[in-house]
Amino acid sequence: MQATILSRSEIAEFSKPTIQDMEHSQLVSIVRAAGLPFLTANDVARLPKLGHDALLKLGLLAREFCRNQSRNNRWSALSE
Repeated sequence: MQATILSRSEIAEFSKPTIQDMEHSQLVSIVRAAGLPFLTANDVARLPKLGHDALLKLGLLAREFCRNQSRNNRWSALSE
């Protein structure tokens, strides 16, 4: 994975094995790009200091959050 900023739709498409195989810096990138609403600016700043297991859990949560955002956007578009 390149050092580019990913969109939520790209993050939503990652498989669980793909996320599990990511390096520390890649996990930090997808968690930041997802914009998880419960993470404060201080939490985001501390992401690089987290252990791999914690980042992996956040990475998988970021994928689910992005998938839900995609679904919500599709439903919103259909109802307009």
